[in-house]
Amino acid sequence: MICRFIPRHVGNGMVLTILEVLRVLGKLKRKDHAVCNSNITQPSEDELGRRMVNGYIEDQRLFRDVSYGVTDVGFAGCEVIALFNALRDLGYGRYSFVSLLRQFEHNGILHGGLWGTSPLALGNWLKAEGLQVYMAKKRKRFEEITAISDAMILTFYNDGNDLGKQIHTVSITCSGGGLIPHNAKTVGGDKIVYHDIAELCQNLADGNIKPLLLIGIRRRQ
Repeated sequence: MICRFIPRHVGNGMVLTILEVLRVLGKLKRKDHAVCNSNITQPSEDELGRRMVNGYIEDQRLFRDVSYGVTDVGFAGCEVIALFNALRDLGYGRYSFVSLLRQFEHNGILHGGLWGTSPLALGNWLKAEGLQVYMAKKRKRFEEITAISDAMILTFYNDGNDLGKQIHTVSITCSGGGLIPHNAKTVGGDKIVYHDIAELCQNLADGNIKPLLLIGIRRRQ
């Protein structure tokens, strides 16, 4: 019942605020969090590279052996994967995937990782790194943000009527030819270049998503 109530009747701003509260509470539970952090494995960057496609992580299921909190990246790592992929788009390859996982285990993880990572934590991290960041909780600003962004990160309900089908986060390459999502299931199954953000949203997951947060990012000037 509550899984259907939340996406239909609770505003995105309220949901994101609740997730931020859970992030802070998780950070304050230092004993539990220390256990989470001690769990992380550190495969070599060469090994991680063999699981990527053209420098992007496109299938998080290949990372089930990489720990994240009390769970693993294959289950709960989509937000950090989206950040990693977006940084690759921006040309900032100096940020290693393992180091990003470590940072968000310390500050960003939700419920030991079982609920993933706070989407707002990604935006705040990017701001702290000196990047220009634009965040929108409502679709009416999506086109505006798309027009001025070099890369984007989109968090959404996989099913706009059912939280039980979980929340997912993807990065989006912004190029002159259109928009390309990464680590994304799309209608039809093949990766396609979409003309605009509305068309992309219509084709993510099973075609019935509800966006929760769009983060637009511009390269440092």
